Amino acid sequence: MKASETPDMYVEFCNFKNVNNLEYRKAWEVLLDLLCAVYAHNATKELLEYQASSLPFFHAYFFVVNKNPFMDHLGPVFERTTREFGKVQKAQHFTPNPIARLVGELYQLREEDFRDRDDVSVNDPCVGFGALILGFIGSYKLAKPLNIFINDIDLMCCKASFVQICMAMT
Repeated sequence: MKASETPDMYVEFCNFKNVNNLEYRKAWEVLLDLLCAVYAHNATKELLEYQASSLPFFHAYFFVVNKNPFMDHLGPVFERTTREFGKVQKAQHFTPNPIARLVGELYQLREEDFRDRDDVSVNDPCVGFGALILGFIGSYKLAKPLNIFINDIDLMCCKASFVQICMAMT
């Protein structure tokens, strides 16, 4: 790939999956665990075995996040890999980025509504890959600390959201 080309996360995901001979969901688990380990500083020896082969995917991911930090970049790739290699699990459907951005813009918090509060909390009980939270963070303008709570029935979704929130806020 030339320096001027935009890396393709889907292509890099498929390369990672194939090089390591992993089923698509296991490949996602490994990549997300590696990304989480960056923030939690807790990579296991097993995870480190995948480190070199994961670098092209990480490069592609970091590239797109730097261009648009408050968007879900992992969810669309996950949905595509699910369509091509697996099946939808747990009736999962992810919020498209344009809708998440619109919801974030519509949900404008006013300083006077939080005058008696030291901080602001936001909770997404079905976070998916974090598109709605990212849209909210992207439009958050109050000068108060923001506490973010996420939950999902799929641990992989929580990991993806954690990574994307951390990336957006750094």
